[in-house]
Amino acid sequence: MAAIEERVSRLEGAVQEHSYTQTAIRESLARIEAHMDQRFIQMDSRFIQIDQRFMHLEQRWDARLDAFETRLNWVIGVQITSLIAIAIALITRS
Repeated sequence: MAAIEERVSRLEGAVQEHSYTQTAIRESLARIEAHMDQRFIQMDSRFIQIDQRFMHLEQRWDARLDAFETRLNWVIGVQITSLIAIAIALITRS
């Protein structure tokens, strides 16, 4: 009978040790999960900052393109007007 009680006692000790190990693993996983959540929050914040910078650059680029387009329209208008004036001068001269 003593051998059975020793075995049961040894098994109870092993089960208790596994229980402590399992609890430690759960706590470690909870810490890792909390750390990863914090890192994801930081990454989201960084992506928002980068997105804002890209939006600012895009707005500046759009403004410059609009200014360029306006100047280009003026240059083309002046060239077409000059071409028409030259054509009319050549036609009336003949």
